[in-house]
Amino acid sequence: MEWFNLKTINSFIHTWWFSVLILSSILLLSLLPTEAKEILDLKHQPIAQGEWWRIFSSQVIHLSFNHTLLNFAGYAFVIFSFRTEVTPAREIIILLASATAVGLGIHFLNPEIYSYVGLSGAIYGVLVASVIIGINQTPGLSILFLAFLLGKFLFEYINGGASSTTEELIGGQVATDSHLYGAIAGLVPGILYYLSDKKHLMLNDTQRFVDQFKHPLVRDLAWTLHSTPLLNVSGKNFRSITSAECRSIAISFLDTLKLMDKTPEKLEKALDADNARLGLYFERLITFWLTHQNRFELIDHNLKVEENKKTIGEFDFIIKDKQNNEVIHCEVAVKFYLGVSPCNSLHSFHGPGKKDRLDIKTSHLIEKQIQLSDKPAAQETLAKSHIKIDKRIIFVKGRIFYPYQHQPNPSEHLLNALHRQHPQGVWYTVSELLALKPTAIYRSIYLEAKFHLTGKDEWLTLKHTDSASFAELKKQLKKNQIERPTVIIVSVSGKEKKRLFVVPDDWVTNSEDQ
Repeated sequence: MEWFNLKTINSFIHTWWFSVLILSSILLLSLLPTEAKEILDLKHQPIAQGEWWRIFSSQVIHLSFNHTLLNFAGYAFVIFSFRTEVTPAREIIILLASATAVGLGIHFLNPEIYSYVGLSGAIYGVLVASVIIGINQTPGLSILFLAFLLGKFLFEYINGGASSTTEELIGGQVATDSHLYGAIAGLVPGILYYLSDKKHLMLNDTQRFVDQFKHPLVRDLAWTLHSTPLLNVSGKNFRSITSAECRSIAISFLDTLKLMDKTPEKLEKALDADNARLGLYFERLITFWLTHQNRFELIDHNLKVEENKKTIGEFDFIIKDKQNNEVIHCEVAVKFYLGVSPCNSLHSFHGPGKKDRLDIKTSHLIEKQIQLSDKPAAQETLAKSHIKIDKRIIFVKGRIFYPYQHQPNPSEHLLNALHRQHPQGVWYTVSELLALKPTAIYRSIYLEAKFHLTGKDEWLTLKHTDSASFAELKKQLKKNQIERPTVIIVSVSGKEKKRLFVVPDDWVTNSEDQ
């Protein structure tokens, strides 16, 4: 079978080795005779006499087979639920901290307990840490688990311990204090990993990076720098900018972005956003960045090349990388395309206004625009300014919107042109959108999603806070006939969660005519 190969096995081992080790140990040690367990359980006097291993060994043996299965299932469930956030390395640290706290807590604070066994206290520690870490990426799941934990602790406090049913099931009394010790121990690594992940996500996730800022122009600039490139094309003498390079330049510009967010007057004056089409506005954003950072020097912008008194092209940006002492010709663009099924070639993706197509734009970029410096007239123009091009970079940002109910399955040809992590969205016809429930578009467990019809000034980032419920959005769509593709931003608590296009019902037919 295809899934059963060496790569799959290695991936499984790398991801689950420690969990399998712990779970296997729990099952195997359950087979030990009672006499053997006598030297592993937690008893105060033997520990005081130097048998310190009991602090840890006691937590992988259990009172009965039911007790074993209960903790086996509990540990497996917690780790499976939060595997993305809790890596094996984190699992080791969290489990060790929790088990240590449980063992020491029982030994020093519960002298009334004659013998203690079981992993449940440490499981609580792993669960608490996992819930805290998970808030960054799976807040809904984390809140559900948090509610469960609080309910469980409240029940045990009011009841004076675990339920009699549980104690009958495992064959002994439940030491509920161990749950508290484990939970408290899980707080420390949980909070530390949460803060570390939050910073990492803020710097590496574009939406989180943008959401640091309040001013709309600063948000657009942050998105322009940080977002994943749309294209990933390369040739003998050119290549696309990489996502790592985008993150690097955005992070290095972070202090300036924060300053502009507080005092945006200089940025507002430079952009004149109200009087610029989107492409020109995008270029102004890049120009502002280039003139307010230290690594690159802007040599020229929109340098025209003429031949026989006719303009045959222009260089978008010519910049000098002072760090590597290289002169770079950079072609820039911001593009938004809607795919028409089957979305298996560049030809399938149309601009919202149907005046542009991805295959045409890509060909023009790599065959003409980025090759401009090869033309004799361009070389003559560059020579007059003593410019020699060392490198050619394509800097294209934007988003691809796939049709509703279409699972993107791009061909290798398409993947050779689009960045594999290119920003994506979904588009709907008006009729499709009106027939849907809001949960079909975005599911939020604990807060209602809001919908915002945008103008072109919000095609990069969310700027306005006015939004509507899905029912109100439907009323707007019915009242105001959509004549051209329009962006809708889905938000929760004012934070953008998803983007979609809504198009007239005949948009596909008209697109196929192109």
